[in-house]
Amino acid sequence: MFLSIPAQNQIEKGSLNAEVKIVSINYSGPQNSALSYEMLESLKPGRNYTWNVNYQRNISKNLQISLQYNGRQSENSKTIHSGGVEVRAFF
Repeated sequence: MFLSIPAQNQIEKGSLNAEVKIVSINYSGPQNSALSYEMLESLKPGRNYTWNVNYQRNISKNLQISLQYNGRQSENSKTIHSGGVEVRAFF
């Protein structure tokens, strides 16, 4: 299942995007190997939830800030949260 919230854009100001996914994985191979980690994209067998929110804003004519938040939850695992901030200057 995949849910994407329509992007909210303000001309010359910024944008907001959000996405939620429910991923069901049926995998019976070795679970703690580098290969399975890559193949499953760090998710686990069973039901997995992933979500992300991206916000981008033009602070001035030459300066832009971006905020990213990502999360994932697998059955019998703790929720993983990650995020980032980026500031760009245009010359």
